[in-house]
Amino acid sequence: MHKAPLALLAICAQTTALKLVFAGGTGGLGSALAERCAKQGHSVTILCRNAYLAVSPSRVSEDFGWVGERRVQEWDAQGFGKKITFRDWTGGDELDSVSDRWVGWEDSLKNVDAVVFTVGDLGKRGRTRPVDAIARAAREAGEAMPRRFVHLAPVDDLVKRTGAFADKRIETLRDTERSWKQTFGGLGRCLRAGTVLGLPKFADS
Repeated sequence: MHKAPLALLAICAQTTALKLVFAGGTGGLGSALAERCAKQGHSVTILCRNAYLAVSPSRVSEDFGWVGERRVQEWDAQGFGKKITFRDWTGGDELDSVSDRWVGWEDSLKNVDAVVFTVGDLGKRGRTRPVDAIARAAREAGEAMPRRFVHLAPVDDLVKRTGAFADKRIETLRDTERSWKQTFGGLGRCLRAGTVLGLPKFADS
């Protein structure tokens, strides 16, 4: 694992329990970090674009992401499942959302210690919309806004393995990081991660 997520996990290793929100927490990187943080006793909310998962994880399978019924059952069996909750933040798949103003999830950002952004590659617009949504919800939270905003993405060497559009993906990530820093200022951090360890055996890597 790259030193960036290790730095994030070091923060989560402190004795005081944190309240964390993961955007993209059903993906490979996001779910691995969310799981580790919950194991350490922190409260984790996963913002997901699958309404069925948010309502009842038992209704979906890992085919919809890295988190499904089996993963949730494993978390419960290990005793930290209740530390993880799901919130649908799009009203549907963000590629087919009827509105840019997703509603009903904003209160999950109030009074949290950090928002961790691990949304996968959905193109420039696909990454801009959730960043804008988080920024809006943070502004609306006022004094209850999150204390930190962490943008976590793969290192360029990993992105280059994804195929013909790798250069475009790298450009999109860098644009998003610049936007993240401009939007959240001193409260924002941008980290890069290498290979993710500890993914479930049944997940397709």
